[in-house]
Amino acid sequence: MDVRYKLILWDLDGTLIDTIEDLSSAVNHALSIRGLPLHSQAEYRGMVGHGVRNLVKRALESSLGDVPDEALIDAALSDFKAYYTAHIDIHSHPYPGIGDLLRDLHAAGVKMAVASNKFQAGTEHLIREFFPSIPFVSILGNREGFPLKPDPEIVGEVLRVSGLRSDEAVMVGDSGTDMLTAANGGIEGIAVGWGYRQMSATSQYRYAGSVTELRTMLLEKYVLTLRDASPADAPFLAGCIMAGMHFYDFETEVPTERDIYDRLVECEKRDDLLYSYARTRIAEVDGMVAGSLLSYPGDIYREMRHKTFSELWPDFFKVDQTSEQEADPGEYYLDTLAVLPQYRRHGIGRALLEDGICKGQALGYNRITLIADHDMPHLIRLYESIGFRKADIRHVFGVEFQRMVYQPGKS
Repeated sequence: MDVRYKLILWDLDGTLIDTIEDLSSAVNHALSIRGLPLHSQAEYRGMVGHGVRNLVKRALESSLGDVPDEALIDAALSDFKAYYTAHIDIHSHPYPGIGDLLRDLHAAGVKMAVASNKFQAGTEHLIREFFPSIPFVSILGNREGFPLKPDPEIVGEVLRVSGLRSDEAVMVGDSGTDMLTAANGGIEGIAVGWGYRQMSATSQYRYAGSVTELRTMLLEKYVLTLRDASPADAPFLAGCIMAGMHFYDFETEVPTERDIYDRLVECEKRDDLLYSYARTRIAEVDGMVAGSLLSYPGDIYREMRHKTFSELWPDFFKVDQTSEQEADPGEYYLDTLAVLPQYRRHGIGRALLEDGICKGQALGYNRITLIADHDMPHLIRLYESIGFRKADIRHVFGVEFQRMVYQPGKS
């Protein structure tokens, strides 16, 4: 199988495996022993990525409000390592889709290595536990006598072991440190959007907002990109909303209920209504629009729903006031997913959903939700494969929907 890259160097924490909860617990353990203030997982997301000594040092600095001395760092680091080694895999888990991607890359003949700043024993433990069938050519962490990323030595070491050239390799990671490592080592870089740093595409490296988008970069022959919608996309977005309401199937040139469609087009051009380009992401395949996802914080749902629906369907909205809330405050809601028929079964919907999850998490929402039509079990299976689990039932405009909550790692 022809692939773009023959060697992939993977970052670990925040790229392959979500380790933040176990790391947070271990550092907080070391702080609690000393009676120091503890930190949240969100705070630790900004501290990780430069080795566990730096992680402990940053946590101490934040708790003390001052620079800790080396003796205190050494003692706290020792307590951290003892606790973390015993609890390293309590909550940690691979990101959804990563295991399948690694297996498919291996089957395609791609060589892979791990290049992490985590201490060596911890790096090896997590890789062997979660990816035992993947024969990585190197599993490299923080080792005594070796520099940390972004020093390029780790790239050179992997290239030597693999026997491949720099132009055949790519570094995949969730931080600027990883991208700088790639640049320093003379290889390409792909930043991912589901980790501990907010990354975006630049002229220096590529960006994958979801595991599915990353898959297309590493394996597929077509090019999938995700972008923010614009007012110019309004006709397409209106059709997507109509399809979600079963008024349109993308097969005919003009939807039924043309008056509603025309109003939706004008609605999508604005940024003050629920159905808006400003809350929508577009998927393109080889530069052609293929699908979209509307998503937004549940905090804005009630107010904007009333404003939007009263403008779109004033008479109907006055009559039907029994409809339950689709979204609740304090959560991020994935509203309308639509993929053109010719692009279905190619992972486009999955890529949009994963991108929506990342967007909600980047905005600080720990609870990501959606509702599913009971008459579409294939979509429920898709949602479950990504990490959504069934919750309560919601009745929206007289139709019963299954509400689902994103809970990766749970069954």
